[in-house]
Amino acid sequence: MDIYVNIAMKIYNIICKDGEMMEQLLKEMLSPSNQYKVQIIKRKDGLYTTEVYMWQEDSGYEYWSPIKKGLTLIETEESAVILAIEHLREYSGEIINL
Repeated sequence: MDIYVNIAMKIYNIICKDGEMMEQLLKEMLSPSNQYKVQIIKRKDGLYTTEVYMWQEDSGYEYWSPIKKGLTLIETEESAVILAIEHLREYSGEIINL
């Protein structure tokens, strides 16, 4: 049985004080268990990067906790999606297909 990743097609812009766009959140992908997510971000220089988060519940608080992987710069959105799926597989241990 294949489990498919949930891709939220939300676009957010992160703007600095002078009104210049710093980065844009293009996609957010959730693992099948909804315990992990990866965000695909387009930077102002045109390159892409990913950020990985894990759902946490601690002392009555619920939040997305970032998982530090270091910075990877990616040239294309397609390559960023492939890397994001690899991150979800690695951290969640779940089967993820598109």
